Amino acid sequence: MDYNKANIAYTIAAALAHPLRMRIVNYIQDNPSTKVNRIYKYLNIEQSVTSKHLSLLKKANIVTSITEGKYRRYSISDNYDNYITAIADANYNMSTDKKYIPLDRGIKIVGKIDLPDPPPKKKKAKKPKKTKAQQIVDNLNRKFNS
Repeated sequence: MDYNKANIAYTIAAALAHPLRMRIVNYIQDNPSTKVNRIYKYLNIEQSVTSKHLSLLKKANIVTSITEGKYRRYSISDNYDNYITAIADANYNMSTDKKYIPLDRGIKIVGKIDLPDPPPKKKKAKKPKKTKAQQIVDNLNRKFNS
């Protein structure tokens, strides 16, 4: 087996192993040359989380970015299809060797994957502030009860 192909396959599979990164890749495939703010608004996640995942995808050469002023536009790398092919080749070659667990027993990557939408964020209930009178009563109760 070609070590270079196996290394590429591992890097790509590791980058795509997170469901949120797969959702980001799917969104960019559907909306080429998109800005970060559109991605995180669509996926209902924080901007910093989106940027962190985009950074990992960019290091794995799955996405590319073009800087326009203070904004970056992200697109799928031209090599993305080649990477999926490398994963399939590495998977085939590894499946003939008993030392490796084939990818088709775990994560199966077949181009674009449809993932469910994330659950909506829950808002934390705020505790009502105590009035001065309630605070005084609480302090007196603590003194007498201890």
